[in-house]
Parts: sequence; structure tokens; C-alpha cells
Amino acid sequence: MAEAMLRRALPDALVLSAGIEPREIEPFVVSVMAEDGLDLSGHREQAFDSLNARDFDLVLALSKTAREAAQHLCEGSGVAVEYWAVPEPPSPLLGGPRDQIVAGYRAIRDEVARHIRARFGAGGAVYTTSAGTMF
Repeated sequence: MAEAMLRRALPDALVLSAGIEPREIEPFVVSVMAEDGLDLSGHREQAFDSLNARDFDLVLALSKTAREAAQHLCEGSGVAVEYWAVPEPPSPLLGGPRDQIVAGYRAIRDEVARHIRARFGAGGAVYTTSAGTMF
């Protein structure tokens, strides 16, 4: 989510996303991002530990576990690590109504958009969410 939104907001920046344990993208993520015109259907995560911290100016972590891994990866490199607290993703494996799961992913998407707006400003992009236009 964050990678796609950042690419839209900051088209001239190098933006990559990685997971501590890369996995297939959750279909609910694809669905809520498609609502806003972003196609994540072909997206594949990279392994976080395959990256070289010195290739980046800033690493954004969206979970406490990711923050710890990023701080370890970036230790001594001078690369800034920022932690953006976002809601935990709902687990479709635990069941629950589809509309609740989708609402959970929308909340994450909207919170990431708020963080992007607060940190980077508009970047010349418009991102419309269920909460309205964010940039």
C-alpha cells in the first residue's frame, strides 16, 4: 500500500517496499487499493534483508517488528528510520464478515495516506480515499 501511494505522491523518488517475511499480497489489499485507482495485483514484496541500507535516505516502518528490523539494517549507515503506527491488518483466516475485513484494510490505507500527507505534503498528487481527498 505505502509503496503505491508514495510512488503516486512522489513520482521522482525511488520507492521500494520490502517485507520481513515476503508473502503474496492479500487480495483485500488489492481490492481497497483498486478503489483508488492503484493496481497492486502484480505486486511482489522483496525480502527486507536483501536490501542495502546505504541505498536509501529514509526507511519507513509500518509495524514495530519492521521498525526493529529497519533499525538493525540501518545501524551505523546514517539512514533515518521512521515508524508510522498504522492499524494491524485484519486476518481473513480468523473469519469475520467481509465488510469488516475490507473496512480494516481501508483504515490502514487511509492512515498511511495521512502519514504521507503529514511527512511529504502533496507532492503534486491527488489521492482520494473513503475519507475524501487526502492531498
